[in-house]
Amino acid sequence: MTSTEPMTRKELLELAALDVLGLLDEYEAAYYTRSFHHAPATVQDEIKRIQAEVASDESLLPGEEPDASLRERVLAVVAKAIERETSKLAPLATIGRTRHAPADGDSRFPLPASGQFWRAACFALAGITLVFAMFYVRAQHYGNRVSEIALINNTEAILEELIGPTYKDFLFDPDTVHVVLTAPSEAPGAKAVVCFNERTNEVFLITDGLPQAGTGAYTLSVVESAGDDSRKNLRRFASTGGVQGFALDQVAVASLASAIWQITDADNQVILTSA
Repeated sequence: MTSTEPMTRKELLELAALDVLGLLDEYEAAYYTRSFHHAPATVQDEIKRIQAEVASDESLLPGEEPDASLRERVLAVVAKAIERETSKLAPLATIGRTRHAPADGDSRFPLPASGQFWRAACFALAGITLVFAMFYVRAQHYGNRVSEIALINNTEAILEELIGPTYKDFLFDPDTVHVVLTAPSEAPGAKAVVCFNERTNEVFLITDGLPQAGTGAYTLSVVESAGDDSRKNLRRFASTGGVQGFALDQVAVASLASAIWQITDADNQVILTSA
């Protein structure tokens, strides 16, 4: 894979599963990422869907555990190897003068066979521990990648459900303005944001923490300017108690930028306002 040209759609789709599983080498992964960013948005969405399906396939997760007798088998093999090598060197031990006991103060003693055995066993166990650590790091990286892909897809699905399929055009339009609504007195724990675009007269409301209530419990209103007593009700809505939102098309207000946004309850009391 030496071409400097971006991959084709077919190549991107064929390597999507290998990319999400981290099976591409360093060069291929960088090449794939660059080609992905050069691909059209429709192709990128298709790749994301394929990778999300692969990442959520639990059958690909490692399900094997090391055998409980693995340690004993490794130690037994090491012991046999030490015994075999020791038996080969046994005749050499009789060559030369007899070794005398060490003098007083000399702390150097020959390493017995059992010491050699345990030293070899420690090396073997250290190698096994290193292999397990590598498997753990790889599994953790895989889990983080799965969570990241799931979060990206979940965020896109929620925003599309709240705002509509054109939510990217609305949110990232430089003409879109975001206004925060706050409580006029002690905060009840509720929050709200109004996003509007004066060029298109589109309005979108996001609320969080409004006490749960049925249809018509809350009203989004607008006062066209400060000092104006007339309030124009735009929409009545319910609350689930969590994050929710809805869009309004073509709001008939002379200037959205100078307007005062308000949310009132069933008693017509202002609970959140932009001024």
